[in-house]
Amino acid sequence: MKPLSRKYIDDNDVVARYLAHRLSDSERESFEAYYLEHPEVLKELNRTAQFKVGLMDLEASGDLATSMQLRPSWYRGNRMAMAATILLAVGAGVWLYGHQNPRSMIANSVATLTYPFQAKLSIAGSYNIERTRSSSYDATINLPKDAAAVELRIRPERAASPALYRVALFRVADDDSTTKLTTITGLKPASDGFVEIYVNTSLLTPAVYEIRIASDDERANSAASSFLFESVPAPHQ
Repeated sequence: MKPLSRKYIDDNDVVARYLAHRLSDSERESFEAYYLEHPEVLKELNRTAQFKVGLMDLEASGDLATSMQLRPSWYRGNRMAMAATILLAVGAGVWLYGHQNPRSMIANSVATLTYPFQAKLSIAGSYNIERTRSSSYDATINLPKDAAAVELRIRPERAASPALYRVALFRVADDDSTTKLTTITGLKPASDGFVEIYVNTSLLTPAVYEIRIASDDERANSAASSFLFESVPAPHQ
């Protein structure tokens, strides 16, 4: 992976994803190399980690809820202080929600992909995923500059009965080994037979991915349909 820039780190939530162990191996190595050369990023990382540990300790002890309910003695007549208290409470709530319910990488709706208290992700594109013979990949996804969602419409090669599907997403390494990233279940096909999912592009890196779609009834023991797509940076306009 190319050396990271501060803009890439900020735009792709690299610090938070690093602390949550959600970076790919190449991203993690690049980020660690970056912060060793930039002490200010290492300080930010340490502050974020300390804040995270402090919130976890408060939550475990039950003091977090109590501290949010107590009114400090100086709150009367001090609107700025009260605003700061509310902001801290909201920030703590956002972090705790994200800690307990990490952002989905794939979902059956854009709303499910959206982080709490943020505007709904825009849809950057729609791609049909079906068996092709024209190239090595069944689709090429252009990653937008800013966080967004893309719609993937997958055509299963084997019909499920009942018509419910599960989709698993894997990252494919250079040696063709795969790492399972996530699974979504209970998907119903559209009237044209395609199964629709949405992908959070901020959690994708330029790489090759495999999608496996199969019946959601594990007792059916039916083989999965497998498709490959590549994600690449969007071309400059």
